[in-house]
Amino acid sequence: MKIKKGKNKLVICLSIAVIAGSTLFSGCKGKLFGPEWSLFGKDRINTAGANQFFDKSFETIDLAKLLDPKEYAIKEFNNLKPKDKLASADYKKWNKLSEEDRVAKAIEAFHSGYNDDKDNNSLALRRNLAQDRIIAASNNRCNIYKTYLQQAHSRGNFLMGALTTTLAGAGGIVTGGAVNALSAGAAITSGIRAEYNQAYYAGLNTSIISKGIDQRRKELFDDMKKKRYKGGDREKGLIEYEKYNITEAVSDAIKYHGACNLIEGLKTADAAISDIGLKRLNESLGLMKTSLESFGDIKKLQEKMAGTTTASTPPATATAGNGI
Repeated sequence: MKIKKGKNKLVICLSIAVIAGSTLFSGCKGKLFGPEWSLFGKDRINTAGANQFFDKSFETIDLAKLLDPKEYAIKEFNNLKPKDKLASADYKKWNKLSEEDRVAKAIEAFHSGYNDDKDNNSLALRRNLAQDRIIAASNNRCNIYKTYLQQAHSRGNFLMGALTTTLAGAGGIVTGGAVNALSAGAAITSGIRAEYNQAYYAGLNTSIISKGIDQRRKELFDDMKKKRYKGGDREKGLIEYEKYNITEAVSDAIKYHGACNLIEGLKTADAAISDIGLKRLNESLGLMKTSLESFGDIKKLQEKMAGTTTASTPPATATAGNGI
């Protein structure tokens, strides 16, 4: 049964509408509502998991404030005593400094401003607390990134898969030249989907990439623990500040945060997969070697048994018919 040209055009228009609408809707969701937004879960849950407890303000860190919470550096900069109160004019003057200068003065206060403070007399303890704050902010943002990674992967594959199915299905309904156009469109969207997965995710599942990120960050975190605590164990006490200062601690925390990215996830996942592949290859070679050795032992046993059988068989006696 042939379908009229008007209906052919309608199917084509509907296909185009699906493509445009799906693309527009997916773009709006990511742009207007953020990586954790969902239609029914709102700000609590999404298709990839539970939302983070804290919003992006939790991830904002004023390093100078973190290192100098009692603002001794600001007071000293304004020629005030440690117990004096700061005025708005003092903060304005302070904020005119570059961030680099503010952090440098905060580090000076970190070392000297708290010597008479009985509650903050341990440089090593305050070093750890400052690093912990950066790590907490990093964990919050990295969790959101992994959620975004999963949703971007799912949405991209769903949309491309849906478009391929729509175009292929429409190609089975219409007649005439539109069939070739729709079939070509289905092939194009299918190819784009494959290229998308290969280009952005190297053909790996996002769960493998996320595990790679977690593994790399755990390695860096364990390394920080060894620098913070004796033997890497909190119960054994703090490492002396001279052996691990605040600048090194902040640098390590920044490195830890920097490991939350697609490249590190792919690198770690690829290395893990390579190790597994190498391990399995060695296991296979070992099994093959064992099999060959077993085969050799069996062959020797067969030869030995064959020799024993030959030795135990009496020689044939001559008969009259042999002419001997």
